[in-house]
This record gives sequence, C-alpha cells and structure tokens, in this order.
Amino acid sequence: MVTALITIAAIAWITQLAFGGWQIRQFNRAFDRLCQQGRVGETLNGYLAPRQQDAETLALVARINQGREQHYQQIAQQNHLSTDEVARIAGEKLVRRAAAGEHVQGIKGQWI
Repeated sequence: MVTALITIAAIAWITQLAFGGWQIRQFNRAFDRLCQQGRVGETLNGYLAPRQQDAETLALVARINQGREQHYQQIAQQNHLSTDEVARIAGEKLVRRAAAGEHVQGIKGQWI
C-alpha cells in the first residue's frame, strides 16, 4: 500500500514537472514574440513596460512584473536592501543587456 502511494506521488510529481516545463516554454515563446514585435520593453526601474495596450500584452506584462517583484523581494531580504533598490539594479542590468532590436525606456521615458 505504501509503495503504491509512493509510486502514485512520484508519477504525479513527474507529470507536474513535465506540464510545468511545457507552461514555461509557452510563456517564454509568448514573451519572445512580444519583444520581437516591439509590444514590450525594459525599463530602468526593473520592470517590463507595455508599448501596446492590448489585452494579451497587458496580461503578460502584469504576470512577468509580478514574478519579478517576488524575485526582487527575495533578493532584497537576503541582502538587507529594499525591493526598489534591487529592482533598480536589475533594471540597469536588463537595459544594458538588451539585444539589438529590443526596446528600452530611457531616463526621460522615451523608447529607444
């Protein structure tokens, strides 16, 4: 009985991992497509900004920014910094690392 429960739990865990990987790939494809289409851009504040206001773009930007904020909070707690400080540092790095053709928002709010 215990062996059967362990087997079922292992199968459920493997299924969850496989499905989670599929979801991440789908999410990354959607994000890449939005970047390539110029619908989103990086900002110096560490968060993604929509360049277009359609439902798909806004939903993805909100989801990504929520995940970023959670990640920034974890890093901030570990390093005794504020979340805003971590976000700003990340934003500067993301803007510097932006590939050719990706949009970034400059200091004055202009898209570059």
